[in-house]
Amino acid sequence: MLCRMARNAMPGGGYPFVWTRSDVPRTRYWIGLRRTRWRIDETPGMSLIAELRRRNVFRVGTAYLVAAWLLLQVADIVLENIGAPGWVMQVFMLLLAIGLPVALILAWAFELTPEGVKRESEVDRSQSITPQTGQKLNRIIIAMLVLAVGLLLAERLTLSSRQAANVASGQAELERLETDAVTAMEAKLPAPVSVDDRTVAVLPFLNLSSDPEQEYFADGLTEEILNSLAQLPELKVTARTSAFHFKGKDQPVEKIAATLGVAHIVEGSVRTSGGRVRITAQLIRAADGFHLWSDTYDDDLEDTFALQTEIAANIALALQVVMDEDKRRQMEIAGVRDPEAFVAFQKAQELDAIAHGSANMIPELRASNLLYERAIELAPRMAVAYRYHSDLFAHLLIDYASGRPTPDFGPDDVAAAQASMEADFRAAMEYAPNERAREAAELDLMIVTGKWRGLAAQVDRVLAQLGCNYVVWSQLVSSAFDRAAGMIDYRLAAAECDPLQSRNWTNGVWAALWDGQTAMAVEIGERATSLVDHSWLWGVYARSLAAAGDSDRARVVANTWVRDDNDRLQVLAMLAAMDGDAESLATTHEEWRRRFGPDDFREIVFAAWAGNRAEANRIAARVDARPTGHMALLLSIYFCLCAAPFDISATPDFAAKFEQSGLPWPTARPISLPLKDW
Repeated sequence: MLCRMARNAMPGGGYPFVWTRSDVPRTRYWIGLRRTRWRIDETPGMSLIAELRRRNVFRVGTAYLVAAWLLLQVADIVLENIGAPGWVMQVFMLLLAIGLPVALILAWAFELTPEGVKRESEVDRSQSITPQTGQKLNRIIIAMLVLAVGLLLAERLTLSSRQAANVASGQAELERLETDAVTAMEAKLPAPVSVDDRTVAVLPFLNLSSDPEQEYFADGLTEEILNSLAQLPELKVTARTSAFHFKGKDQPVEKIAATLGVAHIVEGSVRTSGGRVRITAQLIRAADGFHLWSDTYDDDLEDTFALQTEIAANIALALQVVMDEDKRRQMEIAGVRDPEAFVAFQKAQELDAIAHGSANMIPELRASNLLYERAIELAPRMAVAYRYHSDLFAHLLIDYASGRPTPDFGPDDVAAAQASMEADFRAAMEYAPNERAREAAELDLMIVTGKWRGLAAQVDRVLAQLGCNYVVWSQLVSSAFDRAAGMIDYRLAAAECDPLQSRNWTNGVWAALWDGQTAMAVEIGERATSLVDHSWLWGVYARSLAAAGDSDRARVVANTWVRDDNDRLQVLAMLAAMDGDAESLATTHEEWRRRFGPDDFREIVFAAWAGNRAEANRIAARVDARPTGHMALLLSIYFCLCAAPFDISATPDFAAKFEQSGLPWPTARPISLPLKDW
């Protein structure tokens, strides 16, 4: 009743939305659970939308937009090819934008009929063919959309091709001689040692305990077994760095063995619970995955490391190594026997690795040294901990001699640092597991303390002992002073034991450069970078390319792969010096100085490259007057690759030490530096 009254009260007897049951139109809707047919009264808003649809205005607008987009794509290609100015495209876009409302108005006002185009008001609706016209427009729109999708796909493929081409062009110089380099490497480098039946790698044991801290315990046990096996001369055991590279990586045994160059793999697990520990270990032949030996050990946690000798001995026996009391005793000497000590040592190793991957290593080295000290407190005979512990003091003293400001280290701290460093090396000598390790520690001690009497003879003794040796500073007094050939052999032998340790390859490339064997330096760099991705390794590889006369490729390597900006700028400066480009050298030097501050040993190198003899001598004299200045001067010689970067007469303290060493002066001059005339 109320609805009827409202309807009758309005003009025309209606109201905006009247929903009535009707057969017009026959559109079905579901409202709740009741199916009902409804009709919409012709209200202004709704009739306008319906009329727009009837007159195909929406379809015309859609067709126009799609066609406009297609025209823009074609115009963009054509105008670019003919070199048309940018304003032409802008005008074209403006015209298309203006055309849209025009097209909509025309679609509203006019209608296509069999007799042609007529004003809509002149067309009898009963004779209208707008439905048929709408269907044609639909087909046109679909066709244009298909064409648009095709253009988009073509554009995407073209863009991908261009991007790929850009990347390829950035790497073109790097890859230009790849095939030739590999061929040359195979022809000139010593052939890799064949894998025999007594080569083995000990992979990190899995921690099956719920406590994540036991991860360090498992790592310590792994290294104990590795160290014990390494004492047997009949075995070649992959070093920790390369073996631990595969920690947490699910790779097939045969692939790991191929990468490390070994015939056998040791793997196992550790589970602790309360005061007990269970250790499982197995020896696997990589060729066929056959388990040559396996066993399980249960013991008190405090006695765990007493088991390492037994486990290692059983592995050795499986590899047909004849064991006797002397060998067992040597294996026991190498052990630590203290779980907490190895936990501290493993944590220190993590921080140590972080330190040596950064330009400023002092903060991390200080943190690692606290842990090394804890390990030494618990296991005073851990020789390797002393070697690593000494590194902090060496770098503090080198930075001090180079004039680099170091927080909490001044003149009053120098003597204490020298004493601590010397004490570390003497302890490493005392507790060395074998004569080879003792000789290497003694050489490093002589170098860092400046006690150089008989230094050349000690270098020769160390270099003669090829194998899996750990040396730190020996390359500074071998490669640059007529022992480079021996250092090449020494480092390549070490790389066989530790193929994923970048230091072995880096120093091998340096040695080849110093020996004047630039082709071999490139070849070693090629082999090394295929195994290890390390910024400093890429840096020395770039230097070898430059020394071989391929400066363009060297720049590509430096800018692409040398991620340490400190080293990258030094590489680019060396390239500028080799090209005789004084301006580029000065610009690069200034950028390096602005970013990394004072560093006298590198300033000597820059001055020598630039041919500024007086400046190089002035800085060298300043370094020579500081405690442990000889270490910074050795580094300047080593990195310059330029014979004497300073006159030895300018450094009386260094000259006095050098006179006792038995080493030759001046050094070799492996690279050409047009600006340096002395």
